[in-house]
Amino acid sequence: MATSADGQLPPGYKVFTVLYGSIYRQLSAYVHSDVRSIQASVKENAAGIALISQPVSKERAGGLMYAANFLMITICFVVSGHFYGTKYIPQWNTIVQTWNGTAPSEAGA
Repeated sequence: MATSADGQLPPGYKVFTVLYGSIYRQLSAYVHSDVRSIQASVKENAAGIALISQPVSKERAGGLMYAANFLMITICFVVSGHFYGTKYIPQWNTIVQTWNGTAPSEAGA
């Protein structure tokens, strides 16, 4: 998705792939559990028994993921505004309202 989004920017810009690689991917690993997220949790004791602990609480990981998503949306909004002016403001407002739960319901429209 990040590569596709960068493809919509002028040639040479890698805004979204850089953000994904530096922030989103690591935080997503903790929320969705992959090798990077559990590697620090597995330790071997003196008897050779693997012990698994969770150094980061689920609530903390969720908060970090929320922050990463917020950062991505914010930066996407700024980049879109820079390259396209006000053209996509209604679409961005809809995305943000849907994401934060303030979008008008279909029934009220």
